[in-house]
Amino acid sequence: MSISGSSASGYTTGEAMAEMERLAEELPEGFDFEWSGASYEEQQASGQLYWLLGLSLLTVLMVLAGLYESWSVPIAVLLVAPFGALGAVLFSMLRGLAADVYFNVGLVAIIGLSAKTAILIVEFAIEEEAKGEPLMTAVLNAVRMRFRPILMTSLTFVLGMLPLVLSTGPGSAARNAVGTGVMGGMLLSTLLGLFYIPLFYLLVRRWLTNRRPPTRLDREKAKRRPATQGGSEQR
Repeated sequence: MSISGSSASGYTTGEAMAEMERLAEELPEGFDFEWSGASYEEQQASGQLYWLLGLSLLTVLMVLAGLYESWSVPIAVLLVAPFGALGAVLFSMLRGLAADVYFNVGLVAIIGLSAKTAILIVEFAIEEEAKGEPLMTAVLNAVRMRFRPILMTSLTFVLGMLPLVLSTGPGSAARNAVGTGVMGGMLLSTLLGLFYIPLFYLLVRRWLTNRRPPTRLDREKAKRRPATQGGSEQR
């Protein structure tokens, strides 16, 4: 005889699996259990979270290194990612949600969302430096210029998560886990990032690199220069 079941409404698969394991310990000899479907996939992926987060951070680092043509400046962007992860964990704990596979999906999303906020400030700080502003002045100008756009985009995204956070009915546990984690991570990374991103950029520029990363105009000039020189040599 075999009995199959699924998590009840309002409970995540992680909570249901934990309860199943507890009940299985009370069964007499001759009874056994196994996972199937989404529970089996979650069980198989339970030990891959750290590899997944590490690969996500490495991917973002490589993309930013190519964007800024620097290995040090992307560090200032990625240092804000722990704030997003902390916000996701705190909000999920306050709602009593388990750290299941859906929560892990939210963590991966938070890495990109947190980096997006930092990129807005760092990019404008680099452009201000290119205009001849001192490092401190360039960072302060970048924060002033991007303060309102960052708040507008972040609050819009947080409000967009409300339907997932407040969702009820079948499948609501998965939506609640993703929405709560992403909302908490976005709120905390935005609030703390506005203060710490400029600090991270200043520390990286002073301690790790003294060279200003090239701006978009610098790269365009560098592309045109070889063509101009080659044309003069032909004449």
